[in-house]
Amino acid sequence: MKNSTLKIIVIILLFVSSIFSTIGDWKSYGNLTTMYDFNFQDNSVIVASTGGLIKFDQQSLTVNTITNTDFLDNINISNFHIDNFGTYWIGYNNNPTKITYHTKNGKTKHYNFQFSKINTITSDSNNILIAYEKNLTKGIAHFVRNNDEYAFKDFYEQYPIDIGEIYSLQIFNNKIYVGCENGLISGNLNNPNLKPTEAWNVITSNNTKKFYSYNDTLFLTQNNSIYYLNNDLPINYNNGITTYSAVTFSSYSGKLFYANLHHIYEKVGDNWENIYATNQSDIKITGFTCSDEKLFVGIENKGLIEISFDGTIQSSFIPNSSIFTRTKTFKSLAIDENGNVYIPHNDGIDIFRQYYWHNLIKSDSTININSNSKSNSFSSDTIAYNIISSPEAATWDSHISSNGYLYFTLTDYHTSAEKYLDFEPIVGPGVFFKMNLNDYSEYALYDTTDDIFHGTENLGGTSEYVKMRGITESSSGDIWVVNAHVGNGESLVCFKANDSIVKYSTETAGTELQLLPNELIFDNYGRLIIGNTQNQENPIITEGGVTIFDIENDEWYLINESNGLANNNVFSVCKDIDGSIWIATSSGVQNIHTNFVLDHTTFNDDVSHMFNTFSQGSETVLRGLTEVNVRKIRVDVRGNVWFLTENSGIKIYKNDGTWFNSGYGYTTDNSPLLNNTIYDVVFDDTNGYAYILTPSGLNRVETAWKKEIETTSNIIIFPQPFDSKNNDRMIFDNLPDQSEIKITTINGRVIATITTNYSSNFGNQIIWDGILDNGEKISRGVYLVLIHNVDGLSKTKKIAVY
Repeated sequence: MKNSTLKIIVIILLFVSSIFSTIGDWKSYGNLTTMYDFNFQDNSVIVASTGGLIKFDQQSLTVNTITNTDFLDNINISNFHIDNFGTYWIGYNNNPTKITYHTKNGKTKHYNFQFSKINTITSDSNNILIAYEKNLTKGIAHFVRNNDEYAFKDFYEQYPIDIGEIYSLQIFNNKIYVGCENGLISGNLNNPNLKPTEAWNVITSNNTKKFYSYNDTLFLTQNNSIYYLNNDLPINYNNGITTYSAVTFSSYSGKLFYANLHHIYEKVGDNWENIYATNQSDIKITGFTCSDEKLFVGIENKGLIEISFDGTIQSSFIPNSSIFTRTKTFKSLAIDENGNVYIPHNDGIDIFRQYYWHNLIKSDSTININSNSKSNSFSSDTIAYNIISSPEAATWDSHISSNGYLYFTLTDYHTSAEKYLDFEPIVGPGVFFKMNLNDYSEYALYDTTDDIFHGTENLGGTSEYVKMRGITESSSGDIWVVNAHVGNGESLVCFKANDSIVKYSTETAGTELQLLPNELIFDNYGRLIIGNTQNQENPIITEGGVTIFDIENDEWYLINESNGLANNNVFSVCKDIDGSIWIATSSGVQNIHTNFVLDHTTFNDDVSHMFNTFSQGSETVLRGLTEVNVRKIRVDVRGNVWFLTENSGIKIYKNDGTWFNSGYGYTTDNSPLLNNTIYDVVFDDTNGYAYILTPSGLNRVETAWKKEIETTSNIIIFPQPFDSKNNDRMIFDNLPDQSEIKITTINGRVIATITTNYSSNFGNQIIWDGILDNGEKISRGVYLVLIHNVDGLSKTKKIAVY
């Protein structure tokens, strides 16, 4: 192997969101640190990732990210291919997955054939082939190009052998070569009908994964060895290759290169010469491409490195990125008073600071906390702890306390280091995490030590297996947390502000404290409200319903179906800004008030009056949610209720009793929402941002619902100056509530009036199309903007138009 000393490390800037944004703007975020399916176009390396397409300009050393707020259907990409005419072809890691093509002139089309998986994409000057899976069916979708247009031609699903999984496709000498799990087959493109089995020939039964056409020769890999085809006969060409899983081929200026998981080779005569090796089994090559005497190589979780043709590493490029989509263990969000968003998961904690990411990466043995995080490059620290997960493991809930600590619970995790670890972690393993957000080196994991928490023995698990659930905080700073399926009945634990711990069990609290609690919150009277799931087995182990704990009087109450609860399976409880409590059950959503004295002697009579009614006071279950499964409820600063569903997106019940977007809310069909399964939502009340966590990544949408503005000092108008020919809208932002605007000439003549009834007046922001009261477009000049609201606040500003 030749010298691979790192000469220069260049960390590149990821273009961030514009400082200015408008109501309805969306952003999408995923992991950009692992890159694959490398392409080179117009002096840029363009690659796929789980966070979208990444376009790296090798001359300016800048990065641009393309997401589903551009032309993608989703950011989690499985396959990316650029054809001979510069058209992007994309498949996605979601089910069902669409196919997207995007031409150089900006035309985009999405095909939805209900495929469950896209395996690979290839093309020549006239044909595009896409290998897919549709449930148990494996096939090839054929598109053709004609006069700068693309059209679907046919599906091919019948083959002479059980092909298993299709790994690769290649068009060579007017034949289609299919590399698959159980062999190599071919079909002739001159054949007008490739649908029947007899249209395909079996060349070999060897597992075939990669193809590459070079100097009129078709190279391929079979069983991790390199071959070339001679009259459709595979000839071994493996001289000098170390056997690992094949990654890809690439060529440039008469040189052919091949990469497997840990090595890159150059073809030299009849041999392959190793020019680069990762030298570590956990450092893996994900793809590469060639250009200008350089190789651009993807390294799993470590971005992109630039290597000269002699194997010397020149530079390293890592976009500023989150890492949370490496794992599927993220299920909750938290947000602090500064608008920083926290995503805990199996690999650590990701922090989004408005325009850039900082990652606290889980390490087994190293703590490395820097005083200043970087906003213009990949930014991370390491914190040393360990957690031991199961296939169902995930974070369940997150909370930032009034004194600046981040807490999160872990469900379906083990706590026995002796059983699952062969080393001693600095912190952990555990199921309840606490970190000082002003000092990341101060953190702790709580487990079953001293019986702080208990395992799931006697309820189908073990004493080491723990299923933590919701977190809340009392007005005195006590942190309360619930533990489901707990074997000793201690399903409620309180971490007091004085550092003592108090535990509550079904034995001491009675049957009102349940064994399957999900979420908990405090009402306006200091009483703890707990939503419980009902155990469905026979006999029923726990009843479910809503538990009320009157802490001051040490009394417990239970609301269930006999009291008017729609169903004893309660998934979420959330407090509205008016103090009422929203309850999501498996039979619908209800709302209760708790503004009366609780008394056991009258509770059964009183509880029926706790339920608030809808639809002219006749129903206690909210209409509009009958066909969706609500799993969480969140309320924003303006009292709009967000219902997070299992597979139907987000439904928003506005504070005026109407449904947002006519009841459709946000779905993947009507917005850039990444997935219709919603894990969690948090709100930046100052900016009006809603951060939405889904299995496919994180969305941010700017809403009209931000904290009330009672000053004119922060009003901004953009763009400035306004180009009436090229700008289609002017934005007036940070307006006091219920503002109206008059635009006048310098001498005071009113030419445009925007009232509170204007369709694009969103309260704190007005979006104006530049059309005057007379129907004409505003012309070049300088104008005055007179702003006033119903409370008498006013402001005069100038705008320039050219």
